[in-house]
Amino acid sequence: MEPICPLLTLGGDRRVVSGSPDAAHRCVAGGTLTTIERDYQARFCLTGRHETCERYLAHVEQSGPLGPAWRGAAPDATFASTRLVVDSAPRSLIGPRPRRLGTAALIVFGLLLTGVLVSWIGLGGLTANLGPSSTPAPSATGTSSLLPEPSASVESSPSASVAPTPSPVPTPTPAPTPLTYIVQTGDTLNAIAARFGTTAQAIRDANGLTSDIIQVGQVLIIPIP
Repeated sequence: MEPICPLLTLGGDRRVVSGSPDAAHRCVAGGTLTTIERDYQARFCLTGRHETCERYLAHVEQSGPLGPAWRGAAPDATFASTRLVVDSAPRSLIGPRPRRLGTAALIVFGLLLTGVLVSWIGLGGLTANLGPSSTPAPSATGTSSLLPEPSASVESSPSASVAPTPSPVPTPTPAPTPLTYIVQTGDTLNAIAARFGTTAQAIRDANGLTSDIIQVGQVLIIPIP
């Protein structure tokens, strides 16, 4: 008895099967591809218990018993009873199966590689043509051309003269209006001077007096000190 169910295939290819649970496994019972859970594969499909599987029993009942010489293999298989068992280790340990590059991807890759080679060869030829003599020597006058040209002198425009601000002329203080006093009975020149805070001499000078004699009713100019 085969330990692996003959109805179990890898990705629909009946000539290949994995020795461990694989998400790509399909059951071909009844002529259709059915997805099988990994746990179910480990308990039935990859062990001798596959003969108790309901799908297996239904297929045997419909198509007859299956064995090593089962004719359910691909039509182009040389030996129908030979299947390639791959991936004996768990897929979580060996990593995912590498994807095959399609024909279009290979063509694009070839075109890209050809373009790189052509560019590299063309660049090599261009470098070979550019010898040491092709490097332009610096001209003798090259240095002088780097000197900055004298800039045109810009005449400074005459600045506007600022007229000096005239100092304010002090406003003359108007002379105080002199006071007048009418001489009363009993007044003396010294008493009048003491009353107005001045001196008798100042009163004499203001009124043109030559002595201290004054008359009742006389109007005297009292200078303000």
